Amino acid sequence: MKLHTLAGVLALAMHAHAQAPSQVADLALGSTSSSPANYALLGAEVLFIAETPATGRELFIAPASGAGASLLLDLRPGPLSSNIAALVELGGAYYFAADDGVHGRELWRTDGTPQGTVLVIDLEIGAQGSSIGEIVVAGGKLWFSAYTSAFGFELWSSDGTAAGTTMAADILPGTSSSAPIELTPLGSDLAFVTFGGTSGTELWCSDGTPAGTRMVRDIFVGSGSSTPADLCEFNGRVYFRATDGIVGRELWCSDGTAAGTTMVKDIRAGAGESVPSGLVAASGKLWFAANDGASGAELWCSDGTSGGTFLVADINPGAGDSLPAGIAGVGGSSIAFRANDGSNGAEPWTSDGTSGGTRLVSDIRQGPGSSSPEQFTLIYGRLYFRADDGVHGVELWRSERNTLSSATLEDLNPGPGGSTPANLARAGSALWFAASTPAAGSEPWIVYGDSDGDGVVDANDNCPSVPNASQADCDLDGLGDACAIVEGAADCNGNGLPDACDTGTGASQDANANGIPDECEIGGGQLVCAGDGRTGPCPCGNESPVGEQSGCRNSLGFGAKLRSSGVARVNSDNFALLAYDMPSTSSALFFQGTQFVPAVFGDGLRCAGGSVVRLGSRMATSGIAFYPGPGEALVSIAGVVAAGDTRVYQVWYRNSANYCTSGAFNLTNGLSVLWVP
Repeated sequence: MKLHTLAGVLALAMHAHAQAPSQVADLALGSTSSSPANYALLGAEVLFIAETPATGRELFIAPASGAGASLLLDLRPGPLSSNIAALVELGGAYYFAADDGVHGRELWRTDGTPQGTVLVIDLEIGAQGSSIGEIVVAGGKLWFSAYTSAFGFELWSSDGTAAGTTMAADILPGTSSSAPIELTPLGSDLAFVTFGGTSGTELWCSDGTPAGTRMVRDIFVGSGSSTPADLCEFNGRVYFRATDGIVGRELWCSDGTAAGTTMVKDIRAGAGESVPSGLVAASGKLWFAANDGASGAELWCSDGTSGGTFLVADINPGAGDSLPAGIAGVGGSSIAFRANDGSNGAEPWTSDGTSGGTRLVSDIRQGPGSSSPEQFTLIYGRLYFRADDGVHGVELWRSERNTLSSATLEDLNPGPGGSTPANLARAGSALWFAASTPAAGSEPWIVYGDSDGDGVVDANDNCPSVPNASQADCDLDGLGDACAIVEGAADCNGNGLPDACDTGTGASQDANANGIPDECEIGGGQLVCAGDGRTGPCPCGNESPVGEQSGCRNSLGFGAKLRSSGVARVNSDNFALLAYDMPSTSSALFFQGTQFVPAVFGDGLRCAGGSVVRLGSRMATSGIAFYPGPGEALVSIAGVVAAGDTRVYQVWYRNSANYCTSGAFNLTNGLSVLWVP
């Protein structure tokens, strides 16, 4: 049985409208394209790479709000490009490879300022440079392949300083190159693929030292190559496709040891090969496309075991291929991806890892033609991607918030030409991407984030973490009332306004001028010790919603409440306590304390402390109990109180299930009462 609080409940309407994309800047001016890419959040700003006729392809910076953008530094002065590649974060700075025209292609670092954008180390002196390849972070270090005339292309690591940049090992001694590729984190080490000479191309691992850089296992024994590919870290192991020369290319995994490097499953048994591809760890599973020889190239997933590796759905029934690709996690246990069911062309699909939960999101290009969706990017429950419906050209599309049941067009370049969105990426709470229009060419665009889904973008929201579509700010301090309450401002009546605003504006009376609205002091009682996290955290994250003024949540899924009626007068006591929302037929104990002392106790918070008196116990029939009952002593008598005393009341009750601790008991909120003559 659920009862309403004495103050009632104020219902707030929440809105979740999508925000319209907007152009950040026209960097290259006019119809010339700056073709931005590689967006990376750095504090309150976003770094990205773009090109202008005057600077070439260089590093630019913009406020995270998307309010304009500018050149950070022309690393190679003039129209020639430094050709910056990748932006990899480590220790609050971003690292990248670039050629300033003097040192060749080397490792650089930026803190987001021109003076803080510097060369880390010149590995190969001269304009040729070390031709640094991909850069990844693993074990708190940067890893990359680089060339030196003394050692060829080998594996290097760096802590971001010149002194801390060293070659991991000269895998092929001398000037020959092992040319490491597929650099992938594996715990604190790095897994990679390289040519080791007599052992062929195999899986290797490194801790950054010569002694700790080793071939993990010669999967294709001898000079043959297992050629590992599509490396993906998942649950502390690296997964990949490889062949041992006996069976074809199948799914393998490794923990970095020879004994721990094994084939997960021979999906296409025998000498045939399933060729797992597009491996992605998302939503608690490993996802990929594979062909078992009967169902064609279809969607598979794995928990890392042979028995847990299975065909999710035969999307294109029979031997036809659905060719799943572009897999991206979309929250919970689900993914989004592109697939072709043989009837609707290549369209957006979603799956939760079951056949029944694998379905077409929308046939964007009606009929057998393909919209070819790409670059699925999730921003606070809304999925964005690019696709071509055959009418508007390649444009930006989105799903509705927290559902993949539809797709909606954002027509940035009206007509059949399309804006050809590219390089979709999340930076902070916003979607950043490149889009092209006839007037501006390909330039940076943004869709502002809306973290709490209340229809007000974060850049304009005075409380971006809590839904507050009204943007109410009763004290005009710039912090929305919803956030003020979360951060500790009292809201005893749960109306969404801090008590100080209720009493200060006259919306609530405060007869005794104690700052507490009178409706919260019915019978002289003030609601305290709510289990919503403001008094302190509940034992296992079982906080109740702000505004309910209840205890910590119990096995019913909500907190029990303590309320009062009557007046706490010593000489004419008609004060009564009512507890409800407890598990049915649980035992309940009403007790009184002389002090407010909050502390974790069982599944809840106990705040009635000091000298404690038991008032009475009973069974909570239908989850409800009250004190005093017929024939029981008045509260003032049972508690031995005098005029002027402040007492704290609470109810302990037996929880019907071990909700989060072995104690299996919980408590209501508290009630602080000032007794009057």
